This record gives sequence, structure tokens and C-alpha cells, in this order.
Amino acid sequence: MEDLTANIHIDPSIRCLFIKGIGTLTRTNSFELADLARQDSRYENDFNVLSDLSDCSIEISPEVLRQLAIYIDQKWPTQNKFMSAFIVNGPLNHGLARIYGAYSSSRIIEPVILNSQNLDIKPQICTIFNLPNDYQLPDFLGY
Repeated sequence: MEDLTANIHIDPSIRCLFIKGIGTLTRTNSFELADLARQDSRYENDFNVLSDLSDCSIEISPEVLRQLAIYIDQKWPTQNKFMSAFIVNGPLNHGLARIYGAYSSSRIIEPVILNSQNLDIKPQICTIFNLPNDYQLPDFLGY
């Protein structure tokens, strides 16, 4: 993936996919990241998803976000809605996450957008995904 490093962790015991991107998120590598994140045979289409984009610059238009939402919905269809949260920095990335959430509303239960500068982000993640407070998030998240 050009100019993007991705860390991915799947925890089937809590039915959650964790993604951390570092670098520049573009149209091309956003589709590649969607594929890469779901290659693990343990992944199921209705797993909750936490996407940490706080170390990404996002160079994607709202139209590309719509195309990405359609692509994911067609490639990994689900009958059940799931939780999704985005960790972002800055108003532009916050707005883009909201747009993607709107395009994904048929799959996602009201997406949550978290600010990476918030000091109590881990308890918020645990609440969103109904995890015990002592749940060990993947180390690459850093929370």
C-alpha cells in the first residue's frame, strides 16, 4: 500500500476488528486496506470495527467514501448491524469520518467518532464495544 502502513488485529472472542493506519489514506489504499483487514478467516462480516486514523492524512473525497461504503457492503454483506468507531485528529478527518458513517448507516449502528487527543479514550472504547475496563487493546493502538 503506497504511503500507508496498517496494523490489524482481530479478536474473535469479542467479535472486533481493530485497524490502525499510519501515513496517507488515498482512494487506492483505502480499498486495499478494506481487503487486507478482512482476509483473516476468523473475521465475520458483523464484527465491530475500531479504525484509528489519528496518524493519517486523509486524501479522499466524499464520493470515494461513498464508493468505499458500497464496496464494503457488497463484498462483505451482513444482516446484522454492528458498532463502529473512528479515532481521528482534527476537524477535517472528523468530518470525513461522519460522511463515511452516513454512507454506511445501513450496516453500522450510529458510528462514534473519537478525538485522539482525549485523555480518557480507552474507557470510551470499552463502553462503545461493551468491553471490560481491563480489556487489553492491541498495543499498536497505544491507548
